[in-house]
This record gives sequence, structure tokens and C-alpha cells, in this order.
Amino acid sequence: PGEASGEGSVTRFPRILKKAPPKKDERDAVVVFDEDCAVVLEQRPDGGLLQGFWDVPECEVGQAQELSRRLGGGKVARLGSVTHALSGRVQVRNVYACEGPVCDPPGDSLRQMKIAEWHRKPVGVQA
Repeated sequence: PGEASGEGSVTRFPRILKKAPPKKDERDAVVVFDEDCAVVLEQRPDGGLLQGFWDVPECEVGQAQELSRRLGGGKVARLGSVTHALSGRVQVRNVYACEGPVCDPPGDSLRQMKIAEWHRKPVGVQA
């Protein structure tokens, strides 16, 4: 707290602390799609702000082609980046796309979804 002199004016002010810079969370996101306008989506794990939401699969930076291969997709092409600023954190997603068979994605947390259906689901803020 500040201190007042005998005349009622403040002579000392509290120090203003610098905020820590936001943490950067950068990952690659891969959109696997087919000619029927279906995409592979991944359900976010339990625990956390966006648990249970559907989103495009993500991986570590530089691993987009490997993720595409595991999902049955082809060669990836970079579409660009998406940045989302949250309090204390900045999320950056490098978005890649590839064509591939979306009929039966591997894994329990993955499924195919037509784009029209995807728009009616709770989707994470990423990608």
C-alpha cells in the first residue's frame, strides 16, 4: 500500500510487477479429408478446459507427415498458421492438409465426420 504524508498525499506507490511473457504452445495440425467431404477428427482427452471436444489431430512440430501416414493420409501440404492468444499462453497451430481414405481412422478417439456434421459438434478452438 502507498503511504500518505501528513497532508493526505501519497508519497510512495506500490511497485508494478512485470508480467511473465505468455508461454508459446506450438504444434502441427493435420486435416485429412476425402472426396466425400469427410475429415478425420480426434476427441480431446479427459482433463483440461476443452475435454471431450472434437478437433483435427495434432502432433509435435515437424511431425505432420508422420501423423498423416499413421492416419492413412497422403503427402501433406502446408496451409498456414493459426494463432490463438489466451491469458498466459499463445497457441500456434501450423495447419497441414492431405487427401486420404477417411473411411476407418485408427484409434478409439478418432472418427470420420462429414464437414456438415462437424459444424454441429463442439469443436476445440484449435485449427
